[in-house]
Amino acid sequence: MWTDTDREDGSPIDEAQHLNEAAALEQREAKRLASRPVIDHLADAVVAGPDGRLTFLPKVGDRVVIERVSTLTKSKQWLDTRVWVVNGVDPKSGRVDLWCDDLNQNGVTNFIVATQAGGRFKLVPQKGPIFARKREQKPAKAEE
Repeated sequence: MWTDTDREDGSPIDEAQHLNEAAALEQREAKRLASRPVIDHLADAVVAGPDGRLTFLPKVGDRVVIERVSTLTKSKQWLDTRVWVVNGVDPKSGRVDLWCDDLNQNGVTNFIVATQAGGRFKLVPQKGPIFARKREQKPAKAEE
């Protein structure tokens, strides 16, 4: 019988346990991805000029939505989406100093590097909701 000793405590697990744990991980990941906010309707906060140079549109005091992705995986896996207040911008280097009311903490990002890595920056609207409703999954049509 196939066994694996990759558990933290070194105890072996059998193939059925391994498959059950893999299925549970997939379910958790699907649930996490289902909580991803929809921000496609918001205007871009980072735009490319005619020369290809990126420009950060928000000014100090403006709010911006930042969608972070992992740069450690080829799939650019989504990490989180948060609303931040811009505290400072260096357009040359791309550094942006931020404040998050939800987390009650400061943050720093680089809009040039993050955009190139697949992150998204969106402008927060003056009125209305920031995040759109989730797209409804259409049920698969039954074959007749």
